Parts: sequence; C-alpha cells; structure tokens
Amino acid sequence: MNYDAMHSKSGRTFRLEANHGEFEHNAIHCLMFSDAFVNSSAHITDYSYRYPFYGGERYCQIDEVDDQGEAKVFKENFQLCLPNISDVFDFHMKEGSVECLSIPGSVLIPESVAKRLFDKQSAIGKRIRMSGSSGWQPVSTTILTIGGVYKDFPGNTTVQNRIYVPMDQLDLLKSSWQMYANEIYVTLDDPLNKEEVLDHFNKTFDFAKSQMGSAQEIALRLTSLKDVYYTHDTTFDFNPKGHRETNYVLLGIAFLILFIAGINFTNLTTSLIPLRLKTINTHRVLGCSIYKLRAISLIESIVICLISYILALFIVNDLSYTPIANWVDADIRLSQYKGLILLTALIAILTGCLAGLYPAIRSTSYAPALVLKGSFGLSPKGKKVRVALIGFQYTVSIALIIVTLFMGLQNHFMTSSEQLGFNKDQVAIVNLTPEIYAKHKPQYIQKLKDYPGIEDVAFSVYELSKEDDMIDLEYARHEDKDVFFKVFYASENFLSVMDIQVEEGRDFTREDLNKAQSDYIINPAAERDFHLHPGDRFNDRTVLGVSKDFRFNSCRIASSPFVFALNNDIPNPKLVSYIRFNSKTNLQEAVVHVRETLKEIDPTFPFEISFYNTILNNLYQKEQTLGKLISLFGIMAILISIVGVFGLVLFETQYRRKEIGIRKINGATTGQILLMFNKTYIRIVSVCFIISIPIAWMGTQQWLENFAYKTPLHLWVFIVAFLIILSVTIGTVTFRNWQAANENPVNSVKSE
Repeated sequence: MNYDAMHSKSGRTFRLEANHGEFEHNAIHCLMFSDAFVNSSAHITDYSYRYPFYGGERYCQIDEVDDQGEAKVFKENFQLCLPNISDVFDFHMKEGSVECLSIPGSVLIPESVAKRLFDKQSAIGKRIRMSGSSGWQPVSTTILTIGGVYKDFPGNTTVQNRIYVPMDQLDLLKSSWQMYANEIYVTLDDPLNKEEVLDHFNKTFDFAKSQMGSAQEIALRLTSLKDVYYTHDTTFDFNPKGHRETNYVLLGIAFLILFIAGINFTNLTTSLIPLRLKTINTHRVLGCSIYKLRAISLIESIVICLISYILALFIVNDLSYTPIANWVDADIRLSQYKGLILLTALIAILTGCLAGLYPAIRSTSYAPALVLKGSFGLSPKGKKVRVALIGFQYTVSIALIIVTLFMGLQNHFMTSSEQLGFNKDQVAIVNLTPEIYAKHKPQYIQKLKDYPGIEDVAFSVYELSKEDDMIDLEYARHEDKDVFFKVFYASENFLSVMDIQVEEGRDFTREDLNKAQSDYIINPAAERDFHLHPGDRFNDRTVLGVSKDFRFNSCRIASSPFVFALNNDIPNPKLVSYIRFNSKTNLQEAVVHVRETLKEIDPTFPFEISFYNTILNNLYQKEQTLGKLISLFGIMAILISIVGVFGLVLFETQYRRKEIGIRKINGATTGQILLMFNKTYIRIVSVCFIISIPIAWMGTQQWLENFAYKTPLHLWVFIVAFLIILSVTIGTVTFRNWQAANENPVNSVKSE
C-alpha cells in the first residue's frame, strides 16, 4: 500500500497521461509534446523521461575474456532514460556515481547484476556490448561503460532493477508529433498545484500544431507516482500493476484469520476449564484472590501469543530467502520494517489479552464449594455463543475455498488454447539476435526444418500475448475521423504456424512480400468498429482477410482493433521465432536439435528456448500469486476451524460423558453416538454454507471484474467447497468422539 514511497519526492511526483478520445489515458507521449509540457510551468521543479519501447531484454557481452579465453554473454533488462532520472527517482549508490549517465555510453547497473557478472571485483569501468538492431538506434554506441552500481530496488517501486542507459539520439523523435516514445514524470513544488499546471498548459499550448486535437478533445491528467501502480485505465503502461482492493482484502483476511485463531484460543482454553477448575478453586479456598488468579491466567495467554509471535517472526524471516518471497511485491526481510515489528508485537499482546480475558473470568466465577463437590454444568447460553463463533469460522473458510477454486478456474481459463484463439501447444519460442536474423535466417530455418518433427518456423517483431500493450499503435483517417489500431508485424506464415484461422478472405502468401507496402489481415474488432470487409481499402492498404478472435494481449483487456502486417516497409527485424513441432514429436529431443542449431550458428550467445506455458505463467503471475495467497489463507482458516471444532467437541464431550454412558447402558451403539454428535455439526456446516454463498459469489464477481474475459460461475464449485468442509468436519468430530463413544459406560457414569 506504500508503493513507490521509498523515493524522497514521491509525494510531489506525478506522471502525465493524455486521453485522445479513442482510448482511455495514454501513458506514452511524443518528445516535442513532452518538452513543451515540462517547460510550461515554474511549478515543475524536476522532470525525467523513460523510454519503454527501446529497452527490454537484450543480449550482452562483457568486453573482456575470462581465464578460458571466452567472453561472458548474458541476457539482461535495459531501461532507456534521460540522464536526469535521478532528479526524480532515488538511486542509492553502491559504487560510482549516478551522474555518470550524463556521459554518453555510460550506464548504471544494479548490485545484483554486478555480483553475478563480476563477483567481488569492482564493476566500475568494465565494458559491455549491448546487442543492437538493424533499425534506428536510440543510443550513440552499443559499447557501454559501467559508471555506477546502485543498490537493488525493492519490489514495491515502478523503478525496476535494470541496466539504465542514457538516451542520447533524439533527433528522430523530435522530427514528428506522432513519434510516441516516452513516459513523462514531473516533480512539483507543491502537489496542490497540479490542477493549476494542467490548466495553464491547456490555455497556452497550441494543440492544433501537435496534430493531437483541441484542448477540449485532449484530456490531460497528472497521476501521483504513488498511484501509478494502482492505475489501470491507461494504455501502453508497462509498469507493474496491482489493486488496492486486493491489498485491503488480503489484510482483511489476515485479520479474520487472527480473529478466528483468537476465538479458537478462547474456545480451547474454555474447554479445558473443567480440567482446571478444582485446581483454581483450591487456590481460592487457600486464600488466593480472584484478581490474582485472573491476572495469572491472562499473563499465560499473553505469553503464549508472544511465543507464537516470535516463532512467526522466525518463519517470515526464513521465508524471505525462499521462492515464497516472490509472492509479494516487497522486501519481506524483517530488518527493513522495525516499526512494523513493533506494531505487530503490540497486536500480539492485544490478541493475548482479548483471547484470554473470557476464560480467565469464567474459570474464577464458580463458587469454590460447588466446584470442589463437582457441581457445575454447561451453560446453554455459553454453548450457543461458542457454536456461533465456530459458525463464523466455517463461513469464512467455505467462502475462501470457493474463491480459491474460482481463481484456479480463471487461471486455467486464461491459459487454455480455446480461450487464447491460437494453438499454444507444441510451439517453442526463441529470440534471435539482429545479426543472426540478418545474416543467417535462411540457414536457421533450413537446419530446423531438417529435423522431421519440426513443421515450420515463423517470425514476428514481438512475442504474441506476452504483454498487455507491447504492440505498435498506429492511427489512420477512416470514415472522416482519426482511428487508432494495433499492428503486429509478422512473417507471411505466422497465422498458419500459430493456427489462427482466417474466417473471411485469405491468409498472407509469399507473393505479398513483394509489395512495397504490406496489406492487412484484421481481427473481428477492427471489422466491427471500422466497418471493414475483405477487399476494402484501409490506411492505403487492402484488407486481405478477417481472422477469428484471439487474445493478442491478456484476458484483462478487451479486444480492440488489431491488424497483422508484413513489415515490408519498416526497418524493425522480426527477431522472435516460433517453432511449430508436430504432435508426435519428442520435445526433449527436438529442443536439443534447436539448441545445436543455434550453437552452430552462433556459439557465444546463451539462447533461451521457451514455451507458451512459461510465457503465460509470467503474464498472469500476479493472478496466480494471489490465488496461492488466498489458497494459503484458506488452508490456514480450515486448519484453525478444525482446531476450533476439536475444542468445542472436547468441551461438549466433557460435559456429556454421563449422557453418553447412560445411552450406552440403554443399548446405543458407537455409530449412533457418533451420529448424534455429527448431526449437530452437519447442521452448523449447512447453515454456514448457505450464508457463505452470497459472500463468496460477490467476492468472486468483484475479482473477475478485473478481466474482460472470465470463467463462468459454475454451481459445482460451491458443492465441492461444501463437501470439502463437511468431510473434514465429520472426520474431526468422529476422531475426537470415538474414544468417548467406546469408553466403558460404568466409568463415565461413576465419575459423574
């Protein structure tokens, strides 16, 4: 909830976003517009730009050889930015200086990368070669010198751990108002002045020359840096995303589980009162005051909670070094949160006080003379309260199970080939270097196809369905209005390799490669919104066909107008290769062949071969992580509920031993005794299940609102959740009462 709060200027820093009417708010702007905005007001004290399109993963090579005479090659994420990025974001330097970005070709690297590449050696002055492209280069050199090493950022900031490269080749970006390339971050002298800054810019800027429309058509807004993570109505926003509601829900569930645990502690302690009453009241007879006995009982509860709290600290600290730490976008090492440790310690003490108060009072409220003679009984009112508390636990547990099951179904739904609209199975993806694509593409294709299990190889500029918005955006004049659409540049055989059906018109052919400009194959959204059909002209191109609907981004975003094109007239190389295996191929052997082919062409680069399962898991990592967290909470709630049931059964069994004995003497079987106890809990579970249905349904519906495409709410999920809780409950009750049901009735009647 304190995302980006680590930056000292975060309270005064904003990102500019513009609504062009066609979409929501665009996070990317052209350079000329950006410069005009940051120079428009004296209230803007600092600014910086980031260029998400020109960074990303790149292959790199250390510009020196190791002891074996080989140069180390690695793949790392790059972030292109202005040299003044530290004016807005705080970089805590390990060595070197952040000012090195003012020197062309000098870069900042994170401490983790420096350790991985250079171990204990100083990274300052080392040189790395960044792979370029055959198109426009955003930097003057691809031979980069490390000028500074910064401490790794925690997970809860939009500034990610990347190699930061200063962008110094800006002439092309200054040549057109349509070259959308950068994010704008500005720091104001006072955050209250943001509306004044926007109003002044709207009044003084000439929107007509920018070809963006009028001030009335362009809605600008400044989003606080702390809110960027939680902003979802923006396009071309490549920052990590989350939901405040999710944080509040998880925090609420955590307190619910703490509350349930406190209830169970109270119930279990209360259930032990019959075993401790004679001891307690013997002390009273011998002169010990009620208040002293209550204080001792309360201190015992607090000590138990503090011991549990200390154990929890050790567990959390150990988890910070495991993959579970990746489930949250923050550093969970305890050393980073001293204030939080103190706060949670106070919560532990308060929990001990509240949970132990009732048992302390109840255990000292009986008259000593009656207790010593064994004359005490179960209060009907107290039993109802305990049953109600157990019911509350069951309601929470059942609701969590239902939500967890639907999250699992949604995650499966999003990654299924049927929902994706293309066949993700038996497809391997390899990102090539510009050199291989330019010089060895025919050799690469031929060597791969020499393997009998490989059917074909296709290429594209970007990986399909890897990101929400990593696709080129273009605009055209159509039907007397400006329209925006997304373009995916690929090879002529891409649709057939990915099994994307062309439902109207025709697919690309090799003859289409000879055209000066590529024609289009559009998706159903473009056909619907732009009223296009095969054979129509659009953006000076011919519409060849209409594909079936498919997910070119995630299920979070509804399909928008989209076209496939061959990049006949643009310089960007199609570096992403898609290798289609036939269904009978041994994938392990086929992958070995792909690796050997790549190694033969270029033995120095560590190529990665990935499959769509991995890509989609990365795309939906947050949803899967949330599902894991909810599942964990659900399991904890179930376990705690079992403990609560165990305590209540123990409590009830102690008071009904005589009844059980009499029933046994009168001919009741063990099965009848167990059924008598189970009936009560079956009724409790059934009532709680009915109560939990609307709660779980609303919670699931609210979560599914984050997706444009979602799984149906199946009835069987509710039934499965009910059966899970019911079976666990019956097992627990039966296990605890088995001994009482089989005890010699003479002993139970005699002891009473």
